[in-house]
Amino acid sequence: MLRTLALSASVAVLALAAAQPAKAQELDGKKLFLTKTCVACHGRDGKKPIQTYPELAGQQVDYLLRQMDEIASGARLSGLDARGYPRTQGMKDIMHLVAPEERKAIATWLASLPAAPPRDRKST
Repeated sequence: MLRTLALSASVAVLALAAAQPAKAQELDGKKLFLTKTCVACHGRDGKKPIQTYPELAGQQVDYLLRQMDEIASGARLSGLDARGYPRTQGMKDIMHLVAPEERKAIATWLASLPAAPPRDRKST
């Protein structure tokens, strides 16, 4: 009887744990960065962006989170691209694929990286 009760309790705990969303520290920020298409504009490890997109590696977690949240909500817009669209539009369009806890994991991972060395912006 005691063994059955203990087994039932263990199964209930495991079921509850499986039903809970993963916490940000349990998520792989690097994997999310690569699979959520961040790498397409911000470059590998957030250090070699294409065009004039920002370098993200080494930025503060709170800053990165605020930027992602404001872009997702539409509160933050950036300059217009050659077609006349805000440069943040592409990111806004995919932010529905990135849950808040995933944003935190991505921001935490990016903040843990060393910043890219300074480069001559005229040559890029």
